[in-house]
This record gives sequence, structure tokens and C-alpha cells, in this order.
Amino acid sequence: MGARNLNELSKKNTPGNASGESEGFRYVDSAITSRRAIRSFTSDLVPRGTIEEILSVSSRAPSGSNMQPWRVYVVSGKIKLRLTKSIVESQTGGTKPCSQPWKYYPDVFPPEYNERRRKIGWDLYDLAGIKKGDREGSKRFRNRNFDFFGAPVGFIFTIAEELEVGSWLDYGCFLQNIMIAARGRGLHTCPQAIFSEVPDPIRKTLSIPKGEIIVCGMSLGYIDEAANVNKLETERSTIDEFTKFI
Repeated sequence: MGARNLNELSKKNTPGNASGESEGFRYVDSAITSRRAIRSFTSDLVPRGTIEEILSVSSRAPSGSNMQPWRVYVVSGKIKLRLTKSIVESQTGGTKPCSQPWKYYPDVFPPEYNERRRKIGWDLYDLAGIKKGDREGSKRFRNRNFDFFGAPVGFIFTIAEELEVGSWLDYGCFLQNIMIAARGRGLHTCPQAIFSEVPDPIRKTLSIPKGEIIVCGMSLGYIDEAANVNKLETERSTIDEFTKFI
């Protein structure tokens, strides 16, 4: 996809399948079902042109009144290293953390969701070799988030503070598009809400205006197939558990 195609994509949709056609659906399904959160990447570089393609395609996400609430900061190389250093130092220097302007999780988890959360947490720690009560190991693993798990590319996503929940719903569609478009190009990702917990060093390093809320970050790169932590499997409920045909 050349520069001309990217410019055209910003102006209009592509035709895609005609009504009733299903050509290529297996490729789409495969991109969706092979998407998973990868927590160890190789150092192989991702061409800027590929990143631009992914973001351009993803910008076709549904958006109420075509507001397009997403803002993206792409980091790599020295600036990514500087961002990592700034965040980690803010966690260890005794500085009081800035309060997060929004909540990802409830204060009290309903049993159904808490059970799922605990299971995946222990499954992940087991693969990472972290034993129960190993606070230092847990801290080191947590801080790997801020290095984007070794990925060569990191995204920081922001949204204007004036916008409401509808725009956040649109944002989720945009983020999913990025992850699916990445899979279509043989790349993997890891969406990371943890970056919203450390807005101050991110703002300072990337010169992000105060009127923008840090939504999350995301790692982008090629999977490290040898990493044990990437063997994590997550279960999903069957459709009869979350769907009613009426």
C-alpha cells in the first residue's frame, strides 16, 4: 500500500466484499482469533511505512459523528528508551504518583469476573516464573510493561478530556483495529492500560498537553517464540454463556 493509497483511505472507504460475498473471511477471522497479548518481543525493527499503514487502516474505525477521538504518539529508538527510563525512575524515586483521571477496574470485583482475573494472573505469573509472595519478581515483571516488553515500537494513546463515554467506546474500536491490522501483517501487540497510571513522566517526555488524558499504551513488534511467557492461553466463554437469541 503506497502513500497515494493511504491518502485515499483517509478520504473514503474501500469497496470490500459485495453483499452476500464471503471471500477472504478466513483471513479476517484468523487475524482476530490469533490476536493475543504478547509479553516478549524480538528486537527486529518494524518499518515506519508498515506502522503508517496500520494506523491509516485502523482510522476507519466507527466513530460517532465522525469525531475520531484518537490521538497517537509513536515511540521507538532513543525516545522509547528515554520514556522507559523516565517512567521507571518515577516509580522508584519516592515521587508521589499522579492520580489516574479514570478507572479501568471496579473497586470490588463481582465473583464471576474476579475468578477469571485471578486465574489469568496466576497462569501468567507461573509462566513468568514468579512465585506467590515474590514481590520483587512481580515488580520487575510489572516494570517490563514500561519497556514495551522489548518491542521496537510503542504507542501511547490519548483522548481529549472533554469527551464522554461514547468517544471511549469508539476508541476501543480503533485500538482493536490496530491489533487486527498488525496480525494481518505478521506482527503482534500488547495493549497496556498500565500506562494510564503514570501520566506525569509520559507527558513530560513526549510533551503531551494537559488537556489530553492518557488512555493506554501498546507494544508492537514480532513475537519472541522462545519466550515462555508467550505460551499463555486465555479461555473465552462460549456464546451460549453471553448471548440470548430472542
